[in-house]
Amino acid sequence: MNQQSYYGIIGNGETSALVSPTGSIDWFCLPAFDGNMVFSKALNPQVGESLYLELFDGEEGILPKKFSQNYIKNTNILVTEIEYRPVKLKIIDFMPWKGISETIREKRYIFRILEVHNKTRQRKSIRINLATEKRGEIKDRDFIEGKNFALGFYIEKNMLELKSRGNRETRIILSYGETKARAESLLNKAKRIDVKDELEKTERFWKNWLARGKKISFKDKDYENMYSRSLLVSKLLTYQKTGAFLAAPTASFPVTPSTTENWDYRFCWVRDSYFVSRAFLKTGHYEEVRDLLEFLYSVQESDGGWLPLYTIEGKRLRKEISIEVGDEIIRISNAAKNQLQLDSGGSILHATYLYYLFTREKSFLREYWKKVIRAADWIVKNYRRPENGLWELREREHKKRAQWVYGKVMCYVGLESALRIGEILGKRVRPKWDTAKELLKADILKEGWSNQRKAFLQLYDADSQIDISVLAIEDYGLLDPLHTKIRKTIKLIEEKLVTKGFGVKRFEDASLPFYLPTLWLAVHYIRTGNKEKAKKYIDACIRSSTELYLCAEHFDPIKSEQHGNFPQAFNHSMFVEALLSLRERRFTLGFLNVLNFHFKIFLNFLDRITPKKELYLRKKI
Repeated sequence: MNQQSYYGIIGNGETSALVSPTGSIDWFCLPAFDGNMVFSKALNPQVGESLYLELFDGEEGILPKKFSQNYIKNTNILVTEIEYRPVKLKIIDFMPWKGISETIREKRYIFRILEVHNKTRQRKSIRINLATEKRGEIKDRDFIEGKNFALGFYIEKNMLELKSRGNRETRIILSYGETKARAESLLNKAKRIDVKDELEKTERFWKNWLARGKKISFKDKDYENMYSRSLLVSKLLTYQKTGAFLAAPTASFPVTPSTTENWDYRFCWVRDSYFVSRAFLKTGHYEEVRDLLEFLYSVQESDGGWLPLYTIEGKRLRKEISIEVGDEIIRISNAAKNQLQLDSGGSILHATYLYYLFTREKSFLREYWKKVIRAADWIVKNYRRPENGLWELREREHKKRAQWVYGKVMCYVGLESALRIGEILGKRVRPKWDTAKELLKADILKEGWSNQRKAFLQLYDADSQIDISVLAIEDYGLLDPLHTKIRKTIKLIEEKLVTKGFGVKRFEDASLPFYLPTLWLAVHYIRTGNKEKAKKYIDACIRSSTELYLCAEHFDPIKSEQHGNFPQAFNHSMFVEALLSLRERRFTLGFLNVLNFHFKIFLNFLDRITPKKELYLRKKI
């Protein structure tokens, strides 16, 4: 498929950078994902700066003619190739992951290997300048400083003498820290670093990490590329220090053209993290899910519930700030922190239950059983409350909260998960959980259904919008995918949410398709055996992704454009689930689907032969 170029991403589990097809760094926050926007041209080209390269042939500046980007296979090492009239420039960008190198104790570097090839038969003197829009040329050992960060630059050499058809290399290293002294200390070590050796170690790390999980192959290489890229970018958006998952590494990228709907996504949403945890579990990346759950249980509120999102350090967000820049608004932090979203607790409890099903780590359930009790009690006490819903619509203020079907389903899922965890541990569970669960199921199937529109709708409102999230009713087995009411719901979804080019909107008022809803509908068709129809929606998403198989939040299936924060983790996690279910002809999300009869026999057998061993042994990388 001929996807469009956009941005590549590199990262180190602490922060990340977006690199444009022309080799400029257009997004970079320090000292962490949610820190200062040092480079932000990707957000606002008029105001934001970038770190860009200028090439000179003698004293004459030369301009790029064409460019392309790719990743070294099965890694997050980015390769950008730029054609100039006399030369070809190849840039290898990567950030080392902590713990993979004996020579680098701190991972706070961006390594850039620049290879220049002389395409002519004449000798060439090529000068490479590093610059930003406001500061001009950046020289060796220069620093950019701001609040709580400093960024230093080491430039090995910027003048390259090229023989006829010859090649030369140089290196640029960026080091960062909370202070100039810290960044300078790292920069002083830069000259002694064997960058090629670090490249080999980083390549080996990513390939080993991906190989640790489930490998699947497709005849269609676009499917295979999207599967591996989605896993790799999901890992890239984990915050190694705490185990938190980011929704996205960017802030305020508008969700549609010419809109003020632009939010800061550089935080850990419970819901988004739940989607990503499902993808990691199904592909064998269990350690990331355990770290996430430990993080989420550490921030559980005193009443047993959770806020919709937390900082990656596990703190409450500060007040959202809106900054007017011309006709645009840039938002820092996120006011969704004040919302009520009922799906949070159910998502965490179900992720906990799924973690056990895939790892058999009963000790983990014992460790967090008291927190599970508090979470289930919170659901029983609060599931009747109106809420803001999973899409966090700003027009629904506190007095306009509603009864969202998706939130109710996830409350049901949370109680079912708690009951099953209790059964696994042999605990006496609270009868009120089971009572509330059965009341919830009956309530969802009655109040969520509209006789007027002949479908399950977004809200307990007979004239509400159709919303892709009502497919959670079939996801968790409340109704069979072939049930008459599900069929009728799908019919309305197809009429109201499917756009030209097989994109799918979240709900009727949405203006553009969204990757996750499009893949959600594809999964429904996989479940019902209509794989060809499912592939139409999957193909639409892949066609609309970038040439690097990366996805923003929304997309235009006709123009193949990205809209919203980029890349978005739970869209990529849904790609993993959809492609897995397409390849394996099953979708293991609900309860009974995971523990099928033969799998139960296998697990019981394991319990008998290895009573003191756990199926999953954690290994730190």
